[in-house]
Amino acid sequence: MIRTKNIITSIEDIPVEWIFETYVPGCPKLSGQEVTMASPFSPTQRTGSFTLFFEKKQRYFFKCFSSSKGGDGFDFVQEYFKLKNKQEAIAKVIKDYKDFLKSGVVIADRDYQVYQKYKVDSFELRVWNKADQKFWWDRYGIGSKVLDALNISPLSHFEMTKEELGQTHRINIKRFLIYGYFNKRGELCRIYQPGVKDAKCIKVKSFIQGEDQLKGLKNLLVIKSMKDIAGFNQLGIAYWECLAPDSENDLLPVTYLNEKKKHYKKIRTMMDPDEAGQKATLEYVKKHDISGISFKLGPKDLTDAMELNRNNLKKVRTVLIESLEA
Repeated sequence: MIRTKNIITSIEDIPVEWIFETYVPGCPKLSGQEVTMASPFSPTQRTGSFTLFFEKKQRYFFKCFSSSKGGDGFDFVQEYFKLKNKQEAIAKVIKDYKDFLKSGVVIADRDYQVYQKYKVDSFELRVWNKADQKFWWDRYGIGSKVLDALNISPLSHFEMTKEELGQTHRINIKRFLIYGYFNKRGELCRIYQPGVKDAKCIKVKSFIQGEDQLKGLKNLLVIKSMKDIAGFNQLGIAYWECLAPDSENDLLPVTYLNEKKKHYKKIRTMMDPDEAGQKATLEYVKKHDISGISFKLGPKDLTDAMELNRNNLKKVRTVLIESLEA
């Protein structure tokens, strides 16, 4: 079937792929694959923090991890061109698409391919060793007792597989420093590979780190990034408990936090001091009425501060307490 009409009766007549291919700089032809690239919202960043993915009702959506923006094609146009609302974005896309059709171009239906992602298929645990000690204890002052309590365990290797065109593709990853984050049921939820730039964290399944360790006996609860929760627990702040969602871009649900508010006198966030962390802090204020706390030890986050002050963790702990009680 060939689409030749230049009369649009519904926004559903506009291919979502056309929207992204037209407005996202450097966007390739979309045929069902997931695409990761530098963010159009942060052109100075070189890392791939902007993703186009194909899922709900076989439609494309976007997620930008550097700016916390996400949504469908019209949401992208609204954000990218800084329009007042989604209706302005729809009006712009309709006009541009009509002009595109008037140029005489015909659009054929796409031949979508089935693209599978690599998924963690298996793993093997190992015991703590001197390399782990050098990374966690010598560098940050975080001991294996705290890591064990958080269900963080060292892995010797893990395997990832995907099915494509009737064939099974396997990748076996073996490195010195690989760690698995598990829930209380022993299910692997996250793989952490420090020093691996492009795949430092691999999400296996959703979970809230620290949730399994909450005792509900303390008065105060702080929401941190997953990177910092081990450091927070190592410092052992009286009356405060800590948890972390999958990422700073994934806000904890309203129903979940409303339940936590019944058991804690105060809930605060203490996100990383980067752009994504600050935006997450504002979202918690706006959507959950939960205010943020600034860690008052320079521009670094808690774990970085522990590394820089490895020989004076007492100072880090004192500043953390002051920040929490401010």
